[in-house]
Amino acid sequence: MSIENKTTEILLHSIGWGYRDFEPEELPESEVEHIESLIKEGYNQGELCYYDSEIEVEYRGWWKIV
Repeated sequence: MSIENKTTEILLHSIGWGYRDFEPEELPESEVEHIESLIKEGYNQGELCYYDSEIEVEYRGWWKIV
C-alpha cells in the first residue's frame, strides 16, 4: 500500500491516500467527510476505515497531506 499512489483534493489540500487490499478509484464520501473534519481539527494524517456493508468487510488504510 502506497499512500502516495492516489491523491485527491480536500479543503484545498492535496491528500495522498490508500487502503490495504482495497483499491477504489475515488475515496468513499464518508471518508472524505471524515478527513475534512480531521483537517479542521489540525490533523495532517490519519487512519482510514471503510466498511463495505454489502459484503461485510472492513478495509483499513492511511491518508496524509502531501
